[in-house]
Parts: sequence; structure tokens; C-alpha cells
Amino acid sequence: MLRDEVMSLVAETRKLETASIVAVAALYAWLSAHTVPREAWYIGVPLVLLAGIRSIALFHRVGFIARYMRLIEAEFLTTPTSLPGYERYFAQQTTQRIAPSAIAFWVVILVVTLVAPSFLAK
Repeated sequence: MLRDEVMSLVAETRKLETASIVAVAALYAWLSAHTVPREAWYIGVPLVLLAGIRSIALFHRVGFIARYMRLIEAEFLTTPTSLPGYERYFAQQTTQRIAPSAIAFWVVILVVTLVAPSFLAK
């Protein structure tokens, strides 16, 4: 059940990324077809910030589940010949908590929503 929740959370983060791109693109398409004040072009910034915060919350939940799984693995996989369990093995192999590609995605889309209005606004 926990694995299903983790898979669901990861899938939700990918959907959130896709929805954010589509929402910002649709917003810019609509704004370019209408005469609006220059400030309206910055509506995408809080939208992206909120989606990014949601993504961070999802990653924190995945981390919470991973810590719990490591506790279970430590309790039940204690023989010297047993495998360490996936979460304990993963924790030994990496120090990353959030994927660098996810961080890069949110930084890039935030920068785009901050800079694009300067070029797109009429």
C-alpha cells in the first residue's frame, strides 16, 4: 500500500508539472489575444509558485514514507546476510531528497513566468 501511495505521489508531481506548463501557456495565449494591463501578464507567477509549493509538499510526503520504510526495514531485515531493503540501500547511495530535474523544472518555469511578460506584453 505504501508503494502505491509513493507511485501515486510521484505521478501527481508529473501531472502538476504538465498542468503548470499548460496553464501558463494557455494564460499567455489568452492574454496575447486580448488587450490587458501589463500587470496581468504576471498572473502566472503566483500560479507557478503555488504549484511549486504543492510539488514540494508531495516530495516531503514521499520522504516521510521513505523514512518509515527504513524503520520497518531496520526492524525486520536484521540478519547479516539479508539485503538492506530498498529504502536503506537508496539512502546509502544518495543524499538527494528532491530530484535535481524537479528543482530545475520549477526554477526554469518560475524564471520564464517572471521574464516572459517583459517580452510578450503589448
